Amino acid sequence: MSIDQSPRVEDAPPFSLGAAAAERLAVGWQPLVLCCCLGMAFVYFDNLRIFHTDIWGHVSYGEWILEHGRLPTEEPLLDLAEGMPLYASAWLSQVVFAKVHQLGGAAWISHVFALSMTAALLLFTLGLSQRTGGIVWGVGAALAIYALAPTRIAVVRPETFGTLSFAALLALLVTVDRRLANGRTGLWNWVAGAAIALLFLLWANLHGSYVVGIAVLGARVLGDFVEAWTHGSVEARRTGQTAPVRTGLVSALRSPSFRYWLVVTELAVLATFVNPYGIDLLVNAFAFPSNPNLADVLEWQPLPLISIEGITFAASWVALLFVARFSRVRFRVHEVIVLAVLNLAVVKGVRMIYWYAAVYVFALAPHVRDVVSRALEWYSEHWATPRATQVEEADEPTLLDRVRGRSLVHTMLCCLVLWWGFAFSPMGNVLMGGTPRTRDRLFHVWTPHDASRFLVENPVRGRVFNPQWWGDWFVREAPGPKYFMTTNAVHVVPQRVWRDYLRVARGQNGWEEVLLRYDVDRVVVHEEAQERLAEVLRSHEEWRVVYEDDVAIVFDRAAAGGAEARPEEKP
Repeated sequence: MSIDQSPRVEDAPPFSLGAAAAERLAVGWQPLVLCCCLGMAFVYFDNLRIFHTDIWGHVSYGEWILEHGRLPTEEPLLDLAEGMPLYASAWLSQVVFAKVHQLGGAAWISHVFALSMTAALLLFTLGLSQRTGGIVWGVGAALAIYALAPTRIAVVRPETFGTLSFAALLALLVTVDRRLANGRTGLWNWVAGAAIALLFLLWANLHGSYVVGIAVLGARVLGDFVEAWTHGSVEARRTGQTAPVRTGLVSALRSPSFRYWLVVTELAVLATFVNPYGIDLLVNAFAFPSNPNLADVLEWQPLPLISIEGITFAASWVALLFVARFSRVRFRVHEVIVLAVLNLAVVKGVRMIYWYAAVYVFALAPHVRDVVSRALEWYSEHWATPRATQVEEADEPTLLDRVRGRSLVHTMLCCLVLWWGFAFSPMGNVLMGGTPRTRDRLFHVWTPHDASRFLVENPVRGRVFNPQWWGDWFVREAPGPKYFMTTNAVHVVPQRVWRDYLRVARGQNGWEEVLLRYDVDRVVVHEEAQERLAEVLRSHEEWRVVYEDDVAIVFDRAAAGGAEARPEEKP
């Protein structure tokens, strides 16, 4: 008689991942901090309102490219720039925005922006974590990049993809740099080099900021060459060799780091030529800032000291001098070169503050870590209360020890925090069947929705003069009239047209002649930003208010027979 010894269900062991699997999945407290930061960042970026400026022109350009199956060679949206050559340097970003808008509307443009900026934050953090030796340090340093340039991260435009590309480049540079410093010159380094070249191929078609990436690579090549040359010359003098300069030059040319970055930089530059314009795109990117029309655009003007960007820039220099005084970490030559170049770029044009901020933080992060660590050591040695030197072996670990250790609880909390970040974002709300954001929560408060509807319902014969920052919106949302200016056409229109626009927009003497010369029968005024123009139009007998709300005022020429005048009551 045999006895059935098969295990019963109630005797089966409870479900367990096993020690090995649990060890692999367990994380420490620092990844939890990173997940919290990413979750909150995504909620923040996804709740930012879409600005009323050039993004809508980029969407229109992208739709034009998709419709015609080619890139425009002349300005297609503004007749005053007709015949002027156009470089669609951000054509790939424009196509992406156009497709996203076709598939999901304006809300999904906001979601793509939030995903891109959060991914950039993650890449910045990964690179800075390697620079500082800790995830929490990396998180703090990455947030410092955004804190140094707060006004540059809130606007949806092709520059968003430039930011993501720059973050990927810096993360790759740090990773390869660590490998080269440790003498690791294997195949992986060349895989990373190929990835950098591919990144530049995409970046050159996404946004013109790829030239900043080329500057970073160029500084790296030059810096490694100078360091190797100097080291070789010093060694030659120390050992009594003849011709130390020539010896240093030979040493530099044989440096594995210099040769690696030289090849990678060459591949990256060649990769940027893979675009519809070839090498002309690079030439245009360097020539673009010299366009005389841009001198009157705020973000292309020299850095004003009394501004958010000016204050943060000055504060960054104070911090740099302090840290350089007390840090024991050596500044690399390529860091000094690229900081000097971008400092000059920021002084000449305020829009460069964001690229400066990223390079600045990457250069300074190890020094800040060193100074803070030394300060904590000094405090612990002189002021902190000494802890007990003997701990009983049988003592239970403290709560702090448990928090600092690796645990599956931390892993589950990471997943929970990321889920919360998704669930509480507008994108998560929509995907889970919630109500989409209202118009007031999706668009910036200065977006002229009601004025656009008025322009559609009450057309006029002549041209419409408009603020350039509303031009792209009007061309898209109120098509039909001939508009005076758009943000994306500022650098395209003839200089005389731009000067005439500024004369009217600022309410300067001769504005009446300009409007007559361009056959303008309607003027749209931004009530808050163009008080002077609104004042001169109100006081002129030939112009009358036909529409007014909290954002815009519409004036028609009395002799043009346009829309009937409406009461000047704001709805």
